[in-house]
Amino acid sequence: MAQRGKIEQPTLRLITAWPPAAASHTTLVLCPFLAGLDAAVAFWIGGLAWHDANASLLAAIRAPARRRHRVYAGVFCVDPFRRDDDVFTALREARIDGVINLPTVSVIDGELGSILGSFNLGIDREIDFLRRARVAGFRIAGCVGTVEAADQLAAAGADFIIAHGGPPQPGLLDPSHFSANRLRRRFASGPPIVGAAELLATVN
Repeated sequence: MAQRGKIEQPTLRLITAWPPAAASHTTLVLCPFLAGLDAAVAFWIGGLAWHDANASLLAAIRAPARRRHRVYAGVFCVDPFRRDDDVFTALREARIDGVINLPTVSVIDGELGSILGSFNLGIDREIDFLRRARVAGFRIAGCVGTVEAADQLAAAGADFIIAHGGPPQPGLLDPSHFSANRLRRRFASGPPIVGAAELLATVN
C-alpha cells in the first residue's frame, strides 16, 4: 500500500466525437461507442456483443486532428478479432496519447464474470492489453471494480483509475462513489482515482 500524501485529481472529460471541438487543458477520454446513446446505460453494457466498440473508435480517429489535448482512447481490450499491433498503429497515426479499457468487462460479475475470466476474456486480459500498450509507448489508464484489479493497474503505471461498483440502481447512490473513496484511501499517494459517475457527468 502506498504511503499517504495528497494527490491532485485529474480534470477529465468524456467525449464521443473526434476531433474535439475546442482546445483545453482538460484530459479527454474518447469513447465513440457512446455516441447517440444514453451514456448512463451504454457505459455499463458497452462490452456486450450488440455493437463493435472498436470499429466505432477506429472509424472516428481516421479523421485528421491537430494535437491540442491529452487524449486517452477507450479501447475494448478483449476484442478477439483485432491484433494489438493494428490497433496501436491506428492510435499512433491519430496521435492518441493513451489507452483506457472502455468499454470494460469488469462491470460483469457473478457467474458470467467467472465464465469470461475462465476463457481469458475478463479484466486480467484487459490489464494485459494495457501493459502491452504501455510497452508500445502509450500512456495508460484503467477502469476497474475491484481493489485487486486496481493494484495491478497501479503496478502497471496507470496515470489514473476510473472506479466503479457496478451499474447504479434506481433511487440509490451510485456505488462508484463508494468504490472511488475506498481506492483513494488505498492509493493516497498513488494514481488519482475518479468515480465512474464523475466521469459520466462530463460526457458530451
